[in-house]
Amino acid sequence: MAAKKASSSKSDGVPLAFDFLQLNKLESSPFPPIVIAFGEDDFLRSRCLEHAAKLGAIEPIALRKFEGDELDWRELNDELSTRSLFDSDGTKGALVRRGDKFLTSSRDKIEKWIEREEPGSTLFLELKSLPANQRLYGITRDQGLLINCNNPS
Repeated sequence: MAAKKASSSKSDGVPLAFDFLQLNKLESSPFPPIVIAFGEDDFLRSRCLEHAAKLGAIEPIALRKFEGDELDWRELNDELSTRSLFDSDGTKGALVRRGDKFLTSSRDKIEKWIEREEPGSTLFLELKSLPANQRLYGITRDQGLLINCNNPS
């Protein structure tokens, strides 16, 4: 699933928030297992993740929200692994707001979960920073969707 998902103003294929928000559809199918919006702008991160869920046809009721400061991996994994009794064909999502602390404690588990690629589940992560030299950055760029929400320079 290494298909490009959005045009980018950056050389590494990661779309900038304003470019991403103009998309009407993603070029890849099925919907990626992980979507990460990273950068200093809280509003842009939030809007980009909402837009990504909309592009993935994830109903608001099927997107469970978690606060990263209070989250533990087991709770998130249970949410992503449990299928809906009423919507067997739809994509299910879990959104982790302010996920930097959660990522620090669960990075290896998240990376393993992405590599397993459970169909029909998408993890949406909102992060203030995600350095390009981290393994998760590369995995998400290749198998998921990264959105750069730093303010344009």
